Amino acid sequence: MIGYCTAMSILLGTLFFISGGAKWLESAFDSKIILYESLQDRKTKHWTLPEEGFLSGTIQSADDTAFVITDFLARQWTIDYKDADIVPSVKINAGETVKITGKMISYNRFNADKICPWGGTGQINNSNR
Repeated sequence: MIGYCTAMSILLGTLFFISGGAKWLESAFDSKIILYESLQDRKTKHWTLPEEGFLSGTIQSADDTAFVITDFLARQWTIDYKDADIVPSVKINAGETVKITGKMISYNRFNADKICPWGGTGQINNSNR
């Protein structure tokens, strides 16, 4: 009986997740529960801490050694990436949303150590410039 209940729970949970129920549930929690903080909100907060070496945003323009992003607080940053490790799926092009680890140099300048896509991580590669 315990095995049957466990198998049914796994099956129903998997179907719920695949059908988009998890996104619906998170959206419902976000709109109905005042203290609830969505995973996306937490991710955005974590990647908007340039003083601690975490920055993210959408690339506005780029050249061979630097690019400009607008972060999630609508601030513009110049990112020096000439020595950065770049995940293969990242293209340094306008419109690409990225997350960056590195060091804040001044109010609007950041020196990148690693650049990843906003949606995930991957292998490090220096040839994607």
